[in-house]
Amino acid sequence: MKNYWFPIILFSAATIFVSCKPEAKPAPLPPTTEAVLIGCEGLAAASTSTMASYDPKGKVLENNIFQKANSYILGNAINSMLVDDDKIFLVLSGEGEIVVVDKDTYKVLRRIKGLGAPRNIMKVGENRYYITDWQLEGIYIYSYHTKSLYTLLTGKGPENMIQYENMAFIANGGDGTADSMLTVINTDMDTILTQIEVGFNPNSLQIDANNKLWVLCSGIQKQNTVNSISGNLVSFNLDQ
Repeated sequence: MKNYWFPIILFSAATIFVSCKPEAKPAPLPPTTEAVLIGCEGLAAASTSTMASYDPKGKVLENNIFQKANSYILGNAINSMLVDDDKIFLVLSGEGEIVVVDKDTYKVLRRIKGLGAPRNIMKVGENRYYITDWQLEGIYIYSYHTKSLYTLLTGKGPENMIQYENMAFIANGGDGTADSMLTVINTDMDTILTQIEVGFNPNSLQIDANNKLWVLCSGIQKQNTVNSISGNLVSFNLDQ
């Protein structure tokens, strides 16, 4: 009997030893590099605009990131920004320029001057951008490679933009006056296709999952409310 039990015990012990061996731990994930960038407009005409960065994972806020990187204040009335690959475009409405900084260091790469009162910037192609400008009453078409600026008139107070395939929609928000048009531009040719009347002072655009474009119009506010015009919300099916 001993001759039979001895190998069985060894086999069982080996089996237990192998099954209890700890599994290799997976490699830790790399730290996140995501951050929320915040543009602070500051006081009107006082050149006190600033930038801040917030890390949502670590819950850490860092103020004045532009000034720390460049040793001077950003400028007057930052209105919006665009993150495009390794660059950030900072739209300074009060300065009439756009400052381009490196995404990682916030060091200035370029200053796009010669604008009037820029509001928003949108990328429409490889190194091509549309910039809405209240003073121009239209958009600037900017090439990052050639540094060229071309103009296209769209309407009063052009503000927000959105792109669908090769069409860009520009909301002419009025800039304190009355405009009710949505301008549609062919982004391949940089030409106006049509203008659509949507309601007074359109200011916000969004495309939903069903390719329907929604346009929010603020209306016109008068001191005498009897003469005011209510805002409205309209939509268009872009697939038709």
